Amino acid sequence: MAILAEVVSLIAVVVAGVSSRGATRSAERVALGAGIAALGAAAAASGFHLANPPVFPAGLPSLALVLASVFVLASAWTWRRGGDDDGSGARQASWPEVDEAPADAGRRRLERAFAVGRHGFLEVDLRDRSVLLSDGLVEILGVSRGELTHINRFEALLDTGDWQRFRSALNLVEMGFAHRAAGDYRFHRSSTEPVWLHARFDVGERDVNGRALRLLVVATDVDERKQREVRLAHLALHDALTGLANRAAFLERQARTRPDGNALLLVDLDGFKQVNDRFGHLIGDAWLAEVARRLQQVVRRGDFVARIGGDEFAVLPRGHLHCGELEDLAQRIVDRLREPFAQSTALVAASASVGLAYWKANGEASATVLYPLADRALYAAKRRGSARYVVLRVDDKRPGKVTAKPAAR
Repeated sequence: MAILAEVVSLIAVVVAGVSSRGATRSAERVALGAGIAALGAAAAASGFHLANPPVFPAGLPSLALVLASVFVLASAWTWRRGGDDDGSGARQASWPEVDEAPADAGRRRLERAFAVGRHGFLEVDLRDRSVLLSDGLVEILGVSRGELTHINRFEALLDTGDWQRFRSALNLVEMGFAHRAAGDYRFHRSSTEPVWLHARFDVGERDVNGRALRLLVVATDVDERKQREVRLAHLALHDALTGLANRAAFLERQARTRPDGNALLLVDLDGFKQVNDRFGHLIGDAWLAEVARRLQQVVRRGDFVARIGGDEFAVLPRGHLHCGELEDLAQRIVDRLREPFAQSTALVAASASVGLAYWKANGEASATVLYPLADRALYAAKRRGSARYVVLRVDDKRPGKVTAKPAAR
């Protein structure tokens, strides 16, 4: 029995020693329990040793008792000083890495923090303008770290429209005019489409005089968000059916103080309601889309075309055109939209009327002035029949005076 007790005491002591080196509070509780067990086992072994002939050396149980006591105290001390337990047994505190420089340790901590999500950072040494990219930024840009060792080579990836804004933000923070700066910038990657990054500029290190030595640029991939914004902006100013600019875009163009041209043409389809009633709305929608396509074929590059109503369109020619050029454009629109529209189940014979208002070629008039005149000309054309245009000109000497062109084709 004494032999068994002494063996148990030795095993308990070993378990206590190993367990007390654990990194969690749970392990420390095990160490404490093992120490207490070792203490009891050692005491029992001593009792049996006194009552029976010894098998092990006489001092062995006493030594076990002493060692057990030491481990009990050590376990209690580590239990008291251990880090907080988060319930999963993981210690929250971390020991400093003594073999790593502070800057490198901070950089590695940033790397670990940016490992989740599409983030990265750029460190700029302002003394020689060298740069260091994080693994996350290298992955986002699709380049190798060796390609980008200087700030100039990094800035070469910027879109030409964003380069000046990026350089200005960096200079503001570097020279102390701003504590920090931020903005969205587009970068051109080597093998894929450009990517939008949101960059935040901050000082990473200063000298004893407060002068910036290092800048830290934290970059976040916001490409999906920017694409959504572009799509929403497009939908806000474009007609979903035809893809043309919508009425909101037309009104925005009207509000410009300096017009792009001197004329406005309003186009209204003749008998569109009858097309819908006879062939259905699917054919009607297809006809509207076809009208938009034909208008874009007829006008010049840069002319503004919009769908401003159910079956009404607007054309703002670019530049200042003479009356003859504008009438030629109106006639081409009438002729092109008079051509039948063939669908698999229907042949649509439709047409359009056009109202043209213009200002003298060497004058200027905003679309807000021209729109009422073009609207009057449009309804004059429709009253005279289908597939024709009417022209109204604003007299530059007497604003508001209207001259009706007799030729309505």
